Amino acid sequence: MPVPSLDESGNLPPGVHLATLAEVERVFGHGSPRRDWLWKKLVEVVEVARTSGKVKRLIIWGSFVTRKEIPGDLDLFLVTDANPIQDITSGALPDLLDHERARRRFQADIFWMKESIGAATIQDVLDVYQLDRNRRLRGIIEVAL
Repeated sequence: MPVPSLDESGNLPPGVHLATLAEVERVFGHGSPRRDWLWKKLVEVVEVARTSGKVKRLIIWGSFVTRKEIPGDLDLFLVTDANPIQDITSGALPDLLDHERARRRFQADIFWMKESIGAATIQDVLDVYQLDRNRRLRGIIEVAL
């Protein structure tokens, strides 16, 4: 699942590109101290998501998945199972599902939806995340969990 080449603006081609964590690291995980640090935070997020059994999809958009040398933070969208917070009182999953906790722990803006909201609504959200600040289409990455 190789990450496609970036365009002349430093963005991925439009679309949701499925990639392994190793591929994300190869293309986006190095290049500046900030990228190195954010990469380590992303690895933490992915580990929490994988071990929780509640996160079905993890999508990255924003400056981290561009050529920008110093990305501001991680912008992530999670799709969870029907009851992601039911019976959860400990562990790290609440750090992903609470926006402020995610900001502090992972330097990430994490948004999430239950998969029960429906594929069409989730796709609508992904369509918005593919727009840059100038409303131009760009690609985003879905990490293979």
